[in-house]
Amino acid sequence: MEWPAALGVYGAIVATLTAGWTIWVGLQDRGCLKLALQLRRYESNAIGERIEKPPDRLDGIELHISVVNTGRRSLTVVSWYCIPHSRSAEHILLSQYPRQVLLSETEQASLVCRDVAALAGGFRRMYVVDSSNRRWYVRRRHLRTITKDIKALRSADSRPQQTAP
Repeated sequence: MEWPAALGVYGAIVATLTAGWTIWVGLQDRGCLKLALQLRRYESNAIGERIEKPPDRLDGIELHISVVNTGRRSLTVVSWYCIPHSRSAEHILLSQYPRQVLLSETEQASLVCRDVAALAGGFRRMYVVDSSNRRWYVRRRHLRTITKDIKALRSADSRPQQTAP
């Protein structure tokens, strides 16, 4: 092989590696949300402070979703909603923010839904929507766990309370 041909092959290999590296860096340099669900119950004490209690009944339960930006770009959370099990039912908008939540790199926010009774029938999917209209979903195993917890709390509330003799 002569020099001009060898330089051409070498240039093609370097250009291919450079293009691949540029694509890889571009894919890594984006926002990414990590979502986690948790049920919490708060009660007010004598001073008026909110104290977290274990979720042992459905009354006063709040659904908290922890949103963490694990990517390199900032993301703005616009709303979050869920899709119920019933295919004929419309999705339930849990919260729409007039003030949008901006998440920088490794920043965390907690979104709260105080109307857990609307979710007691169960839901198939839960999404968080960012400003670019991308939907980030909560994993199904988290949804199953929360649905089971809500149903257990609902059945505990419906049972008659036993009084001590």
